[in-house]
Amino acid sequence: MRKIVATLLLILVLSGCGWVYELGNGKSSEFDISSADIQVAPFEFTNEAGEGYGTEQLEGQYWLANMIFTSCPTVCPTMTPNMQRLQTAMLNDEIPVTFVSFTVDPETDSPEVLQSYGTNVGADLNSWHFLSGYNSDEISEFAKESFATVVQDPGEEDIIHPTSFFLVDPSGKVVRKYNGLQANQEDIIADLKATIE
Repeated sequence: MRKIVATLLLILVLSGCGWVYELGNGKSSEFDISSADIQVAPFEFTNEAGEGYGTEQLEGQYWLANMIFTSCPTVCPTMTPNMQRLQTAMLNDEIPVTFVSFTVDPETDSPEVLQSYGTNVGADLNSWHFLSGYNSDEISEFAKESFATVVQDPGEEDIIHPTSFFLVDPSGKVVRKYNGLQANQEDIIADLKATIE
């Protein structure tokens, strides 16, 4: 019995924030979450350039959001390159979509840190913004209200946060949810194009 308990604890420790994440199966029919009627709350935070950025700048356009932090030891090293590949695909096909990453570790991730992170991962900062400028409680509440998801700091190295990418339409409604850990992105790219065009 002790071996079973020890094994389960080891799995939880090694999986970090990943053990509570939602992992989709990548089927296009399950991307559409518009019937949930989730509306992003108005916001203005601070981007990687130290400038105010939020609802006003995003009004009238599609944008793809996720939640990350620069020192994430588990899922972000997969999610961020996946987002970067989606950005490249959209830019190559001239699909107008903005990318937004909210840090879930705002005390550490200053605009300068986020700018360095974005540059290092190959993000095109003309259409991808990394946001901070709030505290941990505020991002937790914002995630719950705007994306119906959980952000929670367990007080250790890792922070519980979603691994999904959320597509927001020009009216500010969350209409699509994609698995940010999915290696093969062909169906996500196809759905993004079909939805935005």
